[in-house]
Amino acid sequence: MSRLRALLAPAFVILCVSAIYARQAPPFLAANTWATDDEVAYLELAADARALGGPLGLAGALLRGEFEETARGPLYIGLLSSFVTRSLEGFDRARAFNFWLGLTMLALLTALIGHAYGWPAGLFVGLAMAANPSYLSHVALTTAEVLFVPLIGVTLVVLAHGLGERAHRPGGWLIAGCALIGASYLTKNNGLFLLPAFLAAWAVARWGQRPASRARWQWRHLALGLGALLLICAPLLIRNWRLFGSPLFNRNTPLLWLSDYESSRSQEFRTYGATLAEYLSEHTPADMAARLSDGTRRQLGLVAQMLGAPLGSDLVGYGALALALFGFLAIGNRAQRILYGLSFLSFLAFFAWMTPVWFSPHYMMPMLPTAFLSAWLTAAAAWRWGRTHAPLARGRQASASRPTTATTLALAAGTAIATGSLVWSAVHLTLPPAREKPEVATLRAWIAAHLAPDDSYILGPERDFRYEWYADLPGLRRSVPAMNSFAELQAYMDERDVDWLLVTPRQYARRQAVFEDHILYHEPFRFVYARPLPGWRLVDWDRQGDTVDYLIYRRDPHAPPDVHLFNAQTGRRFLLPPAAELGQPLDANFGDRIALRGFAVEQTQTTPGGALAVRLTWQRLARMTTRYTAFVHLTPEARQPILGQEDRPPTPPTTEWLLDEVVSEEYRFAVAPETAPGRYWLQVGWYDPITGERLPLLDKNGQVIDNSLPLPVPIEVGR
Repeated sequence: MSRLRALLAPAFVILCVSAIYARQAPPFLAANTWATDDEVAYLELAADARALGGPLGLAGALLRGEFEETARGPLYIGLLSSFVTRSLEGFDRARAFNFWLGLTMLALLTALIGHAYGWPAGLFVGLAMAANPSYLSHVALTTAEVLFVPLIGVTLVVLAHGLGERAHRPGGWLIAGCALIGASYLTKNNGLFLLPAFLAAWAVARWGQRPASRARWQWRHLALGLGALLLICAPLLIRNWRLFGSPLFNRNTPLLWLSDYESSRSQEFRTYGATLAEYLSEHTPADMAARLSDGTRRQLGLVAQMLGAPLGSDLVGYGALALALFGFLAIGNRAQRILYGLSFLSFLAFFAWMTPVWFSPHYMMPMLPTAFLSAWLTAAAAWRWGRTHAPLARGRQASASRPTTATTLALAAGTAIATGSLVWSAVHLTLPPAREKPEVATLRAWIAAHLAPDDSYILGPERDFRYEWYADLPGLRRSVPAMNSFAELQAYMDERDVDWLLVTPRQYARRQAVFEDHILYHEPFRFVYARPLPGWRLVDWDRQGDTVDYLIYRRDPHAPPDVHLFNAQTGRRFLLPPAAELGQPLDANFGDRIALRGFAVEQTQTTPGGALAVRLTWQRLARMTTRYTAFVHLTPEARQPILGQEDRPPTPPTTEWLLDEVVSEEYRFAVAPETAPGRYWLQVGWYDPITGERLPLLDKNGQVIDNSLPLPVPIEVGR
């Protein structure tokens, strides 16, 4: 009976975790019906690897230096290359593969934790991961997280077990753990963070334990482990050495020496990169400490949210985080504490530093399994201590509870139920077929219908819009490199004889500096308004639904200077109002920022103490970072004194005016009672309310002619 229980306990735990995962994961996978940019990148690379001969062909291409991808590890790409094709069906197969890969890795993680720390610990960690929305949402994506997150947990548990006192043949566990570090590095570069932590833990285990225990951790174990690591990583290390001169090359390393995300999109960074010396010359130690402190706070907050996600409680998450951090410092022998603690600290410090540049929940997610494990071990240790030291327990001999036949039957029944649930979920696993985003599908159909095979066109920056992943498209597609103006893009297109320019929301967001002075993109309406692009004719745009999702321009030196309003439901105005509302037209330029397009005076005759009203129609000429205040002053020809006025900022403020936005404002004020009868003028203009500096009035050549404009209609004040 005892032997049966020994078999049923692990079977129940593993099957129970697998059954919960099999019920929880499909809804997340079903919701992912179109590929994100990152997923398309992995699928595209997998299709390329398949053309090279699959996983083995990919390894050969790495050794020959023919596979140059550096941002994504080759292990997950190699697995996908076994079956992925450039089609939506390939994406469907990848999603189903993720389900089974996630199930396998979670079962392996649960089994190893159960073997090393007891099956209650394995059950707790397995269920916490299987029911964790933060983790399952990344399992649903065709990216490396489905493999990397449990793999890091498996690697740490294997290494920690090898460093423990209970391990049978610890050398074998350490060698296997080193091999798993190599597999982690092939999945994502930050898998190598585990190596320094392991070496420190091995050194402590070798020299810090009792002399009689040192023989357990021999030099040959370390040598064999590092040899296994190097053998597994050899294709990637050799490729990096041959192509980039460093076996540990990572294209993202220069991002460490940036201060914000926007700097990573600049042309200067793309051309020259960034270096440690430059960063140190521009920042003080206090700046760096503040950056690390703020990043640590934010990353720990994310970890707490992920720990509390199974119960939907941040409070529970912070409690679990506190238990986990205590466990990293106090649970297990010294070597195990160093392994877990330094691994967590390595991930935390790196991504805390990177927080101003990159900030995403999944960066700390690989630490989730061991954080759950540490929290469980801490809570279990506290429970045992409490039972031992509680007043009711003093003087009472603890009686060990012996498993009974009922326990065995309960385990057997639970195992059978978990098996049935798992089989039912697996048999009934159905994922809705993948599809293109609607805007992708309509634009691809337009391209296929209108472009000739020899046409050259621009569609998206870098890899953001790889529509050709779904289907071969006619013509030659080019990308928009990082630029600062449309003039730079024009020169780029002239040099390459580009015939078409296709503007999409993602492209606009990534290259806003290029388009924002010509095209208005405004959520939730998307493309709203467009100025003429010199030398280009707007020939078509998305006419489906309530939003405009793309604009299509064709090269035409004789294109008319037309403006286009795509959506009039925004509540904002971009075209001048009718003449009856505009009043007397004007074209007054205030500092190349604001133009006065027209005015309408309600009455031109009044009396001292009487009222005056004027409507002014303004239009934005350029982006503004100052909230300017408009003024209307009634003055004599000499401009002094001011005998009536209204000064106020417009609604919305000038910093929120959109491209070419037209704003009409009415100004009302009373004429001063002491005003003598005669002819007066309304002086209008703008000033900075903080400095008092006025915007200059410019002539057509851009020369300053004044700092206010007298409206060309006199105001007669009678008796």
